[in-house]
Amino acid sequence: MQEFRPADVIEQDTRLAESLAEGDLAALDELVQRYGRAVVAVVDDDDGTQRVVEVFARLWTVRHDIEPGTDFAPLVGGLAAHAVGRTSDEVAPTWATAMAVDAVADDARAGLREFHVGGRDLADDLDRHELRLRRRLAHLGDDALVAAALRDPAPWSDPPVDLVANVRAAVTHDHEPPGRDAGAGV
Repeated sequence: MQEFRPADVIEQDTRLAESLAEGDLAALDELVQRYGRAVVAVVDDDDGTQRVVEVFARLWTVRHDIEPGTDFAPLVGGLAAHAVGRTSDEVAPTWATAMAVDAVADDARAGLREFHVGGRDLADDLDRHELRLRRRLAHLGDDALVAAALRDPAPWSDPPVDLVANVRAAVTHDHEPPGRDAGAGV
């Protein structure tokens, strides 16, 4: 689940790790938005979003152990793999495919999904998006392996629109702000 990270991304991740360690929920929100699709794809079960929320809640609980400059993809991916009783290596193709799908322009994603998962013809205006998507997945192996990964519907699943709110609710429910009576207002 390693990704190429340019220097500016490493710098952003350093600031993000520091903010997360300080308890900044906006940093957690950013990670949920960045990795939500991939976690949903890996967890992909009938348990709804509960296990997805649990993955991000676990990230919140280990935030003090995260070193500045950390590459979050292997960390979050490992937490997602652990949540479903698999290894990071076992979920790596699904993770990579979901991250590649997430990088596709919003207006092209549905058409590409229909092509790969639905078996429809590729619209002419999607050729360049298809090429970019396949380039992002070239490390998976030959064309047959990439095509198989793209036929899996899990990486195409959108994260729930309320995922950030659900994660926030989970981490703030267990950790009331200091000085506040946990039973007040209930």
